[in-house]
Amino acid sequence: MNKNVKALLAQSRFICRMTEMKNRRSINSTMSLRREKSFDDLRAMLSKVRDRPSDVFPLISYNEFRSVDLSVIIPVYNAEAYLEQCLDALFSEEARITFEVVAIDDGSTDSSGDILDTYARLHDNLRVFHFANSGVAAARNRGIELSRGKWLSFVDPDDIMPIRDLNRALNAVVDAGAEYAVVSYKTIDDSGLSIGEAREILKSDLSVAWGAIYKSEVWKTLRFPEGCWYEDTIISYLVWPLFSGMSFPGSTYQYRQRSGSIVSTTEGNPKGLDFFWLTETVIEEGVVRGVSIDVLATLTLKRMGPTMLFCSEVLDGDQMKALFLLCSEIIDRFEPICRDKGHWQNLETALRSRDYRRWLWCCLALALEMNFNGAKRAAQLLLLN
Repeated sequence: MNKNVKALLAQSRFICRMTEMKNRRSINSTMSLRREKSFDDLRAMLSKVRDRPSDVFPLISYNEFRSVDLSVIIPVYNAEAYLEQCLDALFSEEARITFEVVAIDDGSTDSSGDILDTYARLHDNLRVFHFANSGVAAARNRGIELSRGKWLSFVDPDDIMPIRDLNRALNAVVDAGAEYAVVSYKTIDDSGLSIGEAREILKSDLSVAWGAIYKSEVWKTLRFPEGCWYEDTIISYLVWPLFSGMSFPGSTYQYRQRSGSIVSTTEGNPKGLDFFWLTETVIEEGVVRGVSIDVLATLTLKRMGPTMLFCSEVLDGDQMKALFLLCSEIIDRFEPICRDKGHWQNLETALRSRDYRRWLWCCLALALEMNFNGAKRAAQLLLLN
């Protein structure tokens, strides 16, 4: 469905009315479940599907010796179809900075490791490390610890980031005296053709590690959470709020949209619940690290809408209501968050009043309006509730 059509549908009088309407029967139903179950009981209901990942932040080793301007860290797992294009973009022209590429072969079972070794024989500044498969977060963490750059950047092996764009972004962030710079991005299809226009990451509600340059000290006490999905959540919760940053649309990261990504495999997968579990984890970590409560509140509300719904498709009816009540409990920890008198404010009201059906209508409206995942799931649940 066309994005503009979805937005118009979201603003239809009927859907707007449903997002504003208090549903007493829905409130009574969820409050009845709440009286029967403690929050520990509700968490136990979700743990039967997917336990909350524990000890996700590894011990930190940090290399104080920084001998080059930039380290480009590439976590590689079975990316043979795209890896050469990724590497060619980094080595195709002379750079005006000193840089290294730190490629972590995360136990690839295809020819990715051989491709990396071949390129390493041609480029002295490509350092390749082979490890047993541990996931993208662990691969990035190893890359951080093995890096020697004063600045770090993450590039996924199926994406493209020319060295000239990294060079420009690095010059800009150094001149500005900032600690990170976030570039724009455009989506490319499987063949490498552009899909749509370039967008600024900071204005897109994305939480991604790629498409940015970070001062190495940003990672002195921080690592990606391991053993779970959505490890990039730490970027919006623990990096952007705590360090001085800038947007630099003068460089563009090319993000390849393809099957096999987490987004394309989330539906029906228990690991989708990591979206909720990791939200709890990063809120706790954010409080410890001194992130503003107002920032934590705003970020968290944005996660309690259609994306949460989409990531929890694996849950049955009662488990879904348990998740809704746990989301409501988290939102209740914060003072009023949203004042835009739109769907987000109505969604916050639905969470605070324990109005499950109203929340579903708000999720549907937001998914349609903002082209988020979750519209289909919201519609299905509305038919059942």
